[in-house]
Amino acid sequence: AIKEVLTRACALQDLLADAQLKALVSRLGSLPSLPALYAELQRRLQDPDCALNDVARIIEQDLGMCAKVLQLVNSSFFGLPRAIDSPARAVSLLGLDLVRALVLSVGIFTELRPAGGQALVAELQAHSLAVARCARTIAREASGEKHLADTTFIAGMVHDVGKLLLAASLPGAYADVLRLAREQPLDCWQAEGQVLGADHGLVGGYLLGLWGLPGPVVAAVTLHHRIEDDPEPAFSPALAVHVADALWHRLQAGADGGVPAALNLGALERAGLLDRLDQWQADCARTDA
Repeated sequence: AIKEVLTRACALQDLLADAQLKALVSRLGSLPSLPALYAELQRRLQDPDCALNDVARIIEQDLGMCAKVLQLVNSSFFGLPRAIDSPARAVSLLGLDLVRALVLSVGIFTELRPAGGQALVAELQAHSLAVARCARTIAREASGEKHLADTTFIAGMVHDVGKLLLAASLPGAYADVLRLAREQPLDCWQAEGQVLGADHGLVGGYLLGLWGLPGPVVAAVTLHHRIEDDPEPAFSPALAVHVADALWHRLQAGADGGVPAALNLGALERAGLLDRLDQWQADCARTDA
């Protein structure tokens, strides 16, 4: 397991050191900071005496954040039997890792707002939640490990942060990306590569690495459109997010105007999981219903 982690980390480091990626990042200007409330949660959770009620009180301090997190918790995606009216109840029912992922996601989508891009933000947030839920289901079924499944949920929630950052920082160039994706047609990440020199997975992985997010989350965001660059065949959050994202796009038939994201069957075969694809597609269809 240690060898797999080191091999994957080295491959990731090489991808994120790419000269074209660095050139694109330099065009983005000042990169956003880690959302303040999430950073505060992270600091507080380092205290071994931190209780769930302490986490809830931190969220309650920001009324806007509290309202948006509860809105997501009460959405149809979670299918809870009754309305949740407090962060403490949300943490109790969903668990700390899932609520923390929602806080991070809300912070990102609040701070990174492309000019005139409200529709894009809403679409990406709904897409990210659907992918996160599907990827978590895949991870839980494939591994049986709650921690891995929760890490995968976090990765799913933020897997398109690079797309949001590119659209907010380079609106004109990103309009060209979307136009090229429609006209060719191309997958959006391929159009990004042609127009910008690097794709949103690489940009998002770079940003999350600067923020100090866990390695498996950074890897999943970086590799979700290039899973063939993962040197290790073992199941990982990156593979789960890749599959969930590709299945969502397949079900939506290229909702972003380009072609649906390609599903790498070879990666599933390497991991010995190809026979589970039909079941996962059915799971994703139910998640998106």
